Amino acid sequence: MSEILAIIPARGGSKRLPHKNIRLLNGKPLLVYSIEQAKASILITRIVVTSDDEETLEIARSLGVPIIKRPLSLAQGEEGSMLMTIQHALGYVEKYWGYKPFIVVILQPTSPLRTAEDIDNTIRLLIDTGADSAETKCGDKENGAVFASRYYVFSWQNKILGSICASYLMPEERSIDIDTEEDFLLAERLLKGERNDNSGMRNQSLRGHKLSPKDDKRGKGKRGRPGKVSTL
Repeated sequence: MSEILAIIPARGGSKRLPHKNIRLLNGKPLLVYSIEQAKASILITRIVVTSDDEETLEIARSLGVPIIKRPLSLAQGEEGSMLMTIQHALGYVEKYWGYKPFIVVILQPTSPLRTAEDIDNTIRLLIDTGADSAETKCGDKENGAVFASRYYVFSWQNKILGSICASYLMPEERSIDIDTEEDFLLAERLLKGERNDNSGMRNQSLRGHKLSPKDDKRGKGKRGRPGKVSTL
């Protein structure tokens, strides 16, 4: 089985919602949802949390997840910082763990309603289509829930999403991306109405997926930062 690394980027600061990644959502820190979903995935082989914030890192430690202390220079939420954060994490695991994954999956803490099935189906789509990358969308819009790319996309193409990218469709009720107080409250209401298991509602399998080339400007001019990456 190919090595598949999930990277959960969770910086301490946030312009709109300070410390949102550790704020309690329906009784547990927002970050924990992504960790639990990654653990429930049947395809992800390793997980790491990268953050500049000690409290965030301690939550990951308490759940048995390896951590990477992110340099402050990568914790300012600047344009392109997500790509550099992922590249820093990949350099760290290769140097200190002797580990080089085949596929890298980015799980932003701001998508607590995604499921392990959403993650696994996005990875399967990437593998089955032979694309460089795969991402989740709601309709025609990126929802930021899952980004999966082959290792060379980060190293050779210097992007988050490669030139050929497949799209996995998620329903609107699981596509919320927390950026404001209103988003947070909506996510809490939706969580209270859902089951407590990680499988959640079943997606519509891989039907309706799309495979398309990425605009070069998104890979080069913006250093590969997709529209819904929250510079976490």
